[in-house]
Amino acid sequence: EVVVIGGGNVALDCARTAVRYGAQKVTAICLECGCDVPCHPWERKEAEEEGVKIIEGVSPLRFTGTHNELEGIEVAKVT
Repeated sequence: EVVVIGGGNVALDCARTAVRYGAQKVTAICLECGCDVPCHPWERKEAEEEGVKIIEGVSPLRFTGTHNELEGIEVAKVT
């Protein structure tokens, strides 16, 4: 399971690469919403077609887990 922080073209390239390398679930989280997400519209469309879930309008707050193993990311809604 992969989480990419960012909504630009490079972030979505990373997310799409994770899918192609076999990640079971890939999510991209970004601060922006709608047309303010900085990636090209075609890049977003292709990422979503490949199975990348994009969550808009959130900011990472805290990473959770133990012994160097990430278990989760807490996020806050951006207004």
